[in-house]
Order: sequence, then C-alpha cells, then structure tokens
Amino acid sequence: MGMTQSLALELGRYGIRVNMVTPGPLATDHNASYPAEVMKRLGEETPLHGRIATVEEVADAVTLLLLDEARAITGANVLASAGFAIA
Repeated sequence: MGMTQSLALELGRYGIRVNMVTPGPLATDHNASYPAEVMKRLGEETPLHGRIATVEEVADAVTLLLLDEARAITGANVLASAGFAIA
C-alpha cells in the first residue's frame, strides 16, 4: 500500500493513476480439488453471500479502475475479496 500511495503521489502530476486491487481467497480450478469443507469454511468467513470471490470478479475490480469514471481515484486499495479481508 505504501508503494501504491508513493507512486500515486509521484506520478499524479503526469496524469498517471496508481491503484491496487487486493483479492482474498479465490475460487479457481486449482483449489476446486480442495475438500468441500475447506471451501465451505472459507466461504463462511466472508460477509458477502457466504462465498469466496472468483477470478472474474477480481478482473471486474481492475476493469472498474480503468474506466474513465474512475479518473479521480488514485492511491487506493480496492478489496476484491467478497469481504474476506474485513471479516
């Protein structure tokens, strides 16, 4: 986070925005082989619908920051973790 904010301060004068996206546990093909109880427990630890985020949802958060509508956002950390990071 410190590097993100430092770069945002340094590069802002050039119109460059610097942000970060922090995912939590993700539903992927790799962890599809994990025991169902492990995945269920991870999901229960998130406040958002009792599930973990997907790779696509993290990509959506990145896309959001790329939109022109986000042009005033810099030096920010977007938690794309289905709430896992705050639970």
